[in-house]
Amino acid sequence: MVHERESLAQFQSRLAQRLQQANSASTAARWLAVRCGQINYLLPLGQVGDVFNAPAPQEVPHTRLWFGGVINSRGKILGVIDFQYFVEALEFVGTNNASSSSRLPQAEWLMVAFNPVLELNCALRIDAVLGLKSLADFESAAQFLDTEQEVFKTRWMDDKAGIWQEVDLEALGETDVFLDIGAKKEVSVHGIG
Repeated sequence: MVHERESLAQFQSRLAQRLQQANSASTAARWLAVRCGQINYLLPLGQVGDVFNAPAPQEVPHTRLWFGGVINSRGKILGVIDFQYFVEALEFVGTNNASSSSRLPQAEWLMVAFNPVLELNCALRIDAVLGLKSLADFESAAQFLDTEQEVFKTRWMDDKAGIWQEVDLEALGETDVFLDIGAKKEVSVHGIG
């Protein structure tokens, strides 16, 4: 167990170094590559904050299935979105339908926080970090989803015929669907509020 934690710490250190290098002009990396369910996603480096493991979030009653709950990360309360469930729920906008997929309960979740510049205190639950990617890693591009929100940008294909979906986290954070976690408002007994 100790060896696994050391490996994770080493991985996080290497990833942090690569993210810093990617932000410098000397590299062409544009995205953090992650996997959620069976889908590979590209998250713009300028919109990504910390990547970390944390205990499963504290559940919040009366919220949508894709809202995992809240965690305390470095003194900040973050809402956690299970990104796999969220993408699946886009098909059922306005409902609280159960997801067709299921996850086994886990004591720790792997998460990607939004960059503080976006002023959204939230993180996405993901399944794996696959490294940094640049345009040179892809052979072709095509549009993927036609949605009213411009959350899903370009769909890329790599040399192994792997499909990668680019996600605009800033646009995601501005969508009505994302902002409506489903919490019910309490009605005041006195009719105020």
